[in-house]
Amino acid sequence: MTELWLLRHTVSIWNKEGIHQGQCPNEPGLSPEGIEQAKKIGEFLRWIKICGIWTSPLPRAMQLAKIISSYQFALPIIYPEMDLMEWTNGEADGMSFEEIKKKFPAGWWRWEKRITHIPIFPGGESIENLAARGRKVIYKIMKTASKSKLCPNYDGIAIAISHGALNGFTLASWLGIPLKNGVELVPQENGCINKLRLSGKRIKVIQPINITTHLGDLRNSPDIAV
Repeated sequence: MTELWLLRHTVSIWNKEGIHQGQCPNEPGLSPEGIEQAKKIGEFLRWIKICGIWTSPLPRAMQLAKIISSYQFALPIIYPEMDLMEWTNGEADGMSFEEIKKKFPAGWWRWEKRITHIPIFPGGESIENLAARGRKVIYKIMKTASKSKLCPNYDGIAIAISHGALNGFTLASWLGIPLKNGVELVPQENGCINKLRLSGKRIKVIQPINITTHLGDLRNSPDIAV
């Protein structure tokens, strides 16, 4: 039975500034607070045997992966995984929420109504496609982690680092929660951990989700942007 811990990246600079990050390639990465949160996660995972770290290649996630790896006694391999990247909203990526509201009022209406089957903003990805992408990539990672020839520490925990929207909507779909309620019913705070198990071809979500106790006094940081 393979176990995977699905993380959301820690607080980024654009989280603090209220900018929708999405897949914007020129994001500035983690904030000083986010780096301290990442160290807390590294310390928490220090004594856990990790078979590998799969991460979104976006800077805010990759930074967290490198910090976690630096705390391990046997450095785990970091695998960049494109499909772990955050939900993209196309032309809205990299804009503040106030700018988005003004430039794309119809898209903002679709977001407030949680329209799931079509892209919210021009050039973006639908919520349904996002959840399907998340399910597919996490299942692939867990299957890969279960094969000893591919992972030296195959009996360890697989770590996957992704983003708030991808994690939340993917977990909602596994839990049988309507996607339109995913944000409200499956919160994903910065630096949280969700535990999953693969049994045969079925993925089970281990309760509770959105675990943040390892962050200590850095829990419940302001979280605005995805």
